[in-house]
Amino acid sequence: MKAINKIIILGMAVALFNSCDLTLLPENAVTPENYFQNKSDLELWTNQFYTLLDEPDASAGTNADDMIDKGMGQVIEGTRSAASETGWSWTKLRHINYFLQHSSNCDDETARNQYNGVAQFFRAYFYFVKVRRYGDVPWYDQVLGSEDQELLVKARDSREFVMNQVLKDFQDAATSLPTKSTETRNTRVTKWAALAFASQAALYEGTYRKYHGLDNYEKYLEIAASTARQFIDESGFSLYKEGTEPYRDMFCADNAKTTEVVLARAYNFEGLQLSHSVQFSIANLQMG
Repeated sequence: MKAINKIIILGMAVALFNSCDLTLLPENAVTPENYFQNKSDLELWTNQFYTLLDEPDASAGTNADDMIDKGMGQVIEGTRSAASETGWSWTKLRHINYFLQHSSNCDDETARNQYNGVAQFFRAYFYFVKVRRYGDVPWYDQVLGSEDQELLVKARDSREFVMNQVLKDFQDAATSLPTKSTETRNTRVTKWAALAFASQAALYEGTYRKYHGLDNYEKYLEIAASTARQFIDESGFSLYKEGTEPYRDMFCADNAKTTEVVLARAYNFEGLQLSHSVQFSIANLQMG
């Protein structure tokens, strides 16, 4: 009898342990379940979005004054294709939407709202660039997987719809972002950066629609004007006027003139290889 009781107790213990979920998430791997937990996680993830901004450096060819290339162009050869062109990448948008989908893991509401604002700013910026290049483009505000075939091949949304979403994202970002940059050189997006870009995007769309015979251009021009007025009246930014050559000093100073510069790209050649071409010049040479 004692043996039977021991077997029964042992069986119950085995059943009890089997009913527990002992699956542990790997501590050395980043997963949605163990990331996006605090302000630091949110900041680190959104840092990558700043690479969407225009490149700080520019390059130019110095072949000759007549700029004759050695080879035949792809258009003439007939080898140019859409697949070989740049500018159609959607990787950064996926990273942005992925963040917005999982940032709710963070219990710090203040941090969550701030970095959601950063993500919304850059989603708006991402699509503003896309519309300028392509016009109508598909709008995605969610993370897509391989099973989302219909969404992956859906038709383009109208530029009006996309630009309305762009302006909404900029405005939503403005309500969540801080009024001052978290970095002293104004290299982080703020409420005022969001409003400045919203005004620029609305002005672009309004003038594009006006001079291409499209409807509703007045709406966008009114948004541009009202947003710019809010920026001028409330932001505290003003034109830099110090010294005898203020315009030159704006671009030659070691750090951004934060009285005028709303959003800056940091010069950091030694560490991050971020430079510019302000001092670039072309030698005056004779040919022949």
